[in-house]
Amino acid sequence: MLEEFSGKAENLIIEYDQLMVALRRQDVAADIESAQLMLREHSRLRENIEIAEVDSLVQMAQVILERLDYSRNLAGRNAISE
Repeated sequence: MLEEFSGKAENLIIEYDQLMVALRRQDVAADIESAQLMLREHSRLRENIEIAEVDSLVQMAQVILERLDYSRNLAGRNAISE
């Protein structure tokens, strides 16, 4: 599970970086039609950032942290009983 989380997090960072580069482009539209097209594309890219797999990663991270906490508590109990 940790490897899967790391892989997804890495892919999300790469995707985020690519989106940020696209959003930072400062192309100048030649006419109103191309400006409107660029605005729609910009909006689409912003939506992709907002609905990225962040929620899924947060849930996976929470599960990992819960498992680590459980393991730590179990190890602590075993040390006390010895």
